[in-house]
Amino acid sequence: MASVILLLSLLICFQLTSASVVLVKLASSSQKWQTCGVREDSWGGSSSLFSHRGLWAQPFTGCYNDTLPDVHNRAALTNNVALFQRGNCTFTTKVQQVGDLVTAVVIVSRPQDGLVTPIAVNESIYADYNLPVLMIQASDAQLDWTKTNAFNLTLQPQTANIWDPNMVLFILIALGVIVAGSWWASASLQARLASPSPSTALRLSAEADEPETLDFSWQAVVIFLIMACTVLLLLYFFYQYLVYVLIAIFTLGAAGAWTTIVMRWLPRSSNTCLQQTFKLPCQLTATGQEMVVWVISFGFAMLWFGLRHKPYAWVLQDILGVGFMVNALHLIRIPSLKIVTIILVVFPIYDVFFVFITPHLTKNHDSVMVKAATGGGATEQIPLALMIPHFQSDYCYQGNSLLGFGDVMIPGLCVAYALRFDCIRLLHAKTFQTPPTAIHMLRATRYFPMTLFGYVLGLCVTYAAMAAMQSAQPALLYLGPSLLLAFYSCAWYYGEVGACWQATMSSTTSSAVNSSTDDTVEAANENSDDETSDRAPLLGGSDA
Repeated sequence: MASVILLLSLLICFQLTSASVVLVKLASSSQKWQTCGVREDSWGGSSSLFSHRGLWAQPFTGCYNDTLPDVHNRAALTNNVALFQRGNCTFTTKVQQVGDLVTAVVIVSRPQDGLVTPIAVNESIYADYNLPVLMIQASDAQLDWTKTNAFNLTLQPQTANIWDPNMVLFILIALGVIVAGSWWASASLQARLASPSPSTALRLSAEADEPETLDFSWQAVVIFLIMACTVLLLLYFFYQYLVYVLIAIFTLGAAGAWTTIVMRWLPRSSNTCLQQTFKLPCQLTATGQEMVVWVISFGFAMLWFGLRHKPYAWVLQDILGVGFMVNALHLIRIPSLKIVTIILVVFPIYDVFFVFITPHLTKNHDSVMVKAATGGGATEQIPLALMIPHFQSDYCYQGNSLLGFGDVMIPGLCVAYALRFDCIRLLHAKTFQTPPTAIHMLRATRYFPMTLFGYVLGLCVTYAAMAAMQSAQPALLYLGPSLLLAFYSCAWYYGEVGACWQATMSSTTSSAVNSSTDDTVEAANENSDDETSDRAPLLGGSDA
């Protein structure tokens, strides 16, 4: 697996071009505007700030087709910046017609046509020229303005910070989400650990407050993967419509998640009205207290909805997103290391395909993942990501950094499984004779701290790759191997690979553990063989 990922990484590196970002300012006597462009540095030319008169080639595309280049105003373009409209012929054909006369070539693309690096058809061509060649985007109105007004064009190189301080905030928030979600997911097991001789009633009451959970089988992984691919492709083609559907889902889902979280820790009200149960549509019921909490949570979500275009809206979105992810990590349970391995192998491949492979398959060379995540310049963005502004950057690099929910939740499921397995291991070994404190329990865990370390390491490698390649990276490409390496190395060291691989955390397992009064988990399995005869041993038949 590691060799395959390394090979993919090398192939990706070899396909990178020497592109840079330039701030392009266009100004006339009556109007001015600016935009960011992509420059192919292999064409040469000065990388410092310079300003010259801009002039359109005639015809605007510079050619009728590849075999019929036809620039009529070559003399007028001399010592000016030549503008070409994208289309009809290659970038090389446009540059070759005027490259020995002009100070720079700017290729203008419409937003719907995308923004790409203006590379030559053959690398040997670069040696014949020494001028900046770049591409910018302009609307139809801006195109009309440049074609009917005299203007000066200024090129200003942009520099991005290699290390943005906001990555520290991303790591801290992601760690907080994973730790909180994992801790909550193992709360019922921890309750049994904290009681040296718990009664059956106490164990059952600890489970009674848990809502129904979703156990992830390999079939569920396949279904989820197909759904993810389908939604991503639909977003790519119908983004302007589906984005509002996802905003609505996020608003309702985050409100429900925070309601669940608050109700989990909020003391029961003694008020009779708040304790009363009310019937809701779709055969649902809720207490008065739950309804009050939901209204407050929904009001907060609607506050974000109304302010989502404000510069400070990222704070509200992240708060809602944190609740959404913590609740999801609590509800979704991974039953074994086998499922963890399938998830952390399949989804990095999915990530790599939609980030790096799809630009070679789409018409405008767009990355399907990047366009779906950022909106491709659309006003609305999908809110399924943590968002933090860049702390320091030039104009073209201002904006927000994103960390998708999937890059937190998918590794988080692995970490949550690690903590639950630690709890079952400690329960099986009867490690504690007196109720342990949280610190004592954490000191006794093995897999939980190792997988957390693997996650932080993977995130750091992701940010290092982003800094080195100056482009968006599929985080799961680095998070998957780092988490698997951490988990398997720990299991191998303690001789528990088989136990981790076969362990099940499903509802049947919980029932077996609840009903057990013997000294070993194997005895619990024997006492419940009528119900779980087809289930793998909880600890693979080995002592932990």
